[in-house]
Amino acid sequence: MVLKQNNKHLLSLPNKSKKLIQNCKEMTHQINTSEASVYVGTYGKYNDGSIFGERLTLSDYADKEEFYTACRELHNDEEDPNLCSKITRISRTA
Repeated sequence: MVLKQNNKHLLSLPNKSKKLIQNCKEMTHQINTSEASVYVGTYGKYNDGSIFGERLTLSDYADKEEFYTACRELHNDEEDPNLCSKITRISRTA
């Protein structure tokens, strides 16, 4: 099945309604990535029973190297921290 919207053809996904597809498109335009944050822990601590980590706001860092440096500093008690992360916050604008 092909959906037509504004003279564009979109492939429909199985079990997806037109309204759900439209809602997904609208949501992608409403996400404010400047406030996105990631909770960063390590697998080593997790395997030892600790969930120690910190939520880092991505816009606080100029590039990925600066972000990874902050992650290594956060977990400087491990020689080679094996980072694990979870997206914890993405703001949506109205």
